[in-house]
Amino acid sequence: MISTARRATASAALGLVLATLVGALAAPASAAKKPRFVASLYGIQRHDVVSKTDPPPDPTCFSRYSTHWEKSSLRFSTSKPIRVSLGGHRVTALTPTRSGHDFDLKGTYQAAGDETGEEWVCAPDKYGYEPIPPPDTNTCEATELPLLGMSLSFPTARRIVARGEAIVSSESNPLADCMWGDLSLVLYEAKASFDVRPLLDGEAKEMQFILRGRDRSTFDEGSGHSSYEDKTTVYLTIRRVR
Repeated sequence: MISTARRATASAALGLVLATLVGALAAPASAAKKPRFVASLYGIQRHDVVSKTDPPPDPTCFSRYSTHWEKSSLRFSTSKPIRVSLGGHRVTALTPTRSGHDFDLKGTYQAAGDETGEEWVCAPDKYGYEPIPPPDTNTCEATELPLLGMSLSFPTARRIVARGEAIVSSESNPLADCMWGDLSLVLYEAKASFDVRPLLDGEAKEMQFILRGRDRSTFDEGSGHSSYEDKTTVYLTIRRVR
């Protein structure tokens, strides 16, 4: 006959084994509940320039005055969402990229411009102003840029900054024949407030952050003046997938 003490010991041992098994089974389920996130972005940036020179008071041969303007736009987007992690008030990209930035993008560049004015001509049959020849073309048709890169930085706990560039070589620059717009192929800096706690706490399944940037200036250039404006808007969407 098994004593009461032995029964208690056996029962305790069985309880320990069951607890261990339950813990082992529960661990993977707990790990599976770790949240996962993906992110995507798209945006557009614009570049506008106007410059004007006034007629000189005492024109000489080849003196010129003109009005010059140009506009360009660059639209960009991710092809598909990438995996990211959230923590420490920042987003960390987990998907490898070809550009070396956090996000690989594709883009479309388009531009237009014109210059009108007159030039002082010194010739036997003509002495005075003549209209300057028009440019060979007034537009750069929509051109695909196959690879751009954009990275995110976090200067403070509640601030996000985006900036990037197009990845092209001088031998294969699709804009080599374009004469209008911002051909630096830099993605302008954009900023926004940033707080992903609703995603981490499970209060939100998706959040979109709108980053904006703007730079403009007007300055004198001898007998004329110029003004330019660069502006950009970037839409960053982060979605909780688990």
